[in-house]
Amino acid sequence: MENVLLAYAKYDTQVGYVQGMNFVVAALLYHCSEEIAFWLFVTLLEDYEIRDVYLTGLPGLYRHTHVIGSLLKRNFKELTEHLSAHEVKIEVFATHWIFTLFSCILPIDEMGGFFDQFFDHSWLFFYRFAIHLIRMVEKEILLVDEMSEIIALLKTFKTIKIGEKLGFFRSLMSGTKIINWQGIISDSNKENVTSELVRKLISEYINKRNILSP
Repeated sequence: MENVLLAYAKYDTQVGYVQGMNFVVAALLYHCSEEIAFWLFVTLLEDYEIRDVYLTGLPGLYRHTHVIGSLLKRNFKELTEHLSAHEVKIEVFATHWIFTLFSCILPIDEMGGFFDQFFDHSWLFFYRFAIHLIRMVEKEILLVDEMSEIIALLKTFKTIKIGEKLGFFRSLMSGTKIINWQGIISDSNKENVTSELVRKLISEYINKRNILSP
């Protein structure tokens, strides 16, 4: 992994190394050789706009968190209000997802399926996957009333305090239930998140940013 990260830092000196890259590279290396992993990583950054996420100022990160936040408001009114009431901002948990392409959550041997979908559908799949995961755990998140616990759950989908009511999270921690990640990946594409909607949300973000810019 170090070889790939060092090679990329020399390949793109403007970006260099940014925390989170190691998760993505490690997942790629699990499925292919160092050379292939390097060029796949370059492809992800250059052709799939992940480079924007790592650039100084994090322009891609803020664009993606805006889309996720907007989709959250459209699909989960009660959960949005719950997060707002506990002062949990989208950036606090979604940054982890974006910087690592969910490799901070998915088991490394399951990332192949995620990469397949991401290479086919780019960020559209990412947004669908995010919304699908949130939909799966919405009721359990609503049971949590501590800000730190909510953030921990949403960042990694693992619980700090394993309670009886947190079934999905408890099963991740204890291994008592096999999580069908490939089924979750497949079902994510059933979420009603269209390319037209995403373009609209990105356009709204750009217009808002332009208005706020001096």
